[in-house]
Amino acid sequence: MTSETPRAVETELRAWVKEHKVSWELAPQKEMVQGRGMRQTGYALKLFGRIDHRRKDRIDAIAHGAYDRLRALAEEAIRSLPGAPVVLLQPPGRAVVADDTRLVLEAELTILASPPHPDVPLPPAELQRLVALVEGTLRSLGLKKRG
Repeated sequence: MTSETPRAVETELRAWVKEHKVSWELAPQKEMVQGRGMRQTGYALKLFGRIDHRRKDRIDAIAHGAYDRLRALAEEAIRSLPGAPVVLLQPPGRAVVADDTRLVLEAELTILASPPHPDVPLPPAELQRLVALVEGTLRSLGLKKRG
């Protein structure tokens, strides 16, 4: 049995990113905190990957494979962060979106990340540095920023 090298896995993942036109959004996650009102509690990282809905395979199996790949990409981005952010994976979703003149099916994966101690906010410069790390990792894997 042969195992793939990390380089081979990364190369294969980058090819998948290109084929499925994977993109991302990173935005502040805000929640109502009892006694404090609406507060930013972390960040929401959303990854989107196109699914070929014309294939003869079952669409659920195709979508499940896409979610697994999107999760691997998100884990790679989170791994670039120092410390241990609290991570919550939201249930996967699917959407039909317009692409110029046709409709395409996309798999969507959302990960919420919060600092280990949400009551102790990070200094703005440190927060910007961490966001830049995640964005840099995503770009290095070939993902495009949405918007």
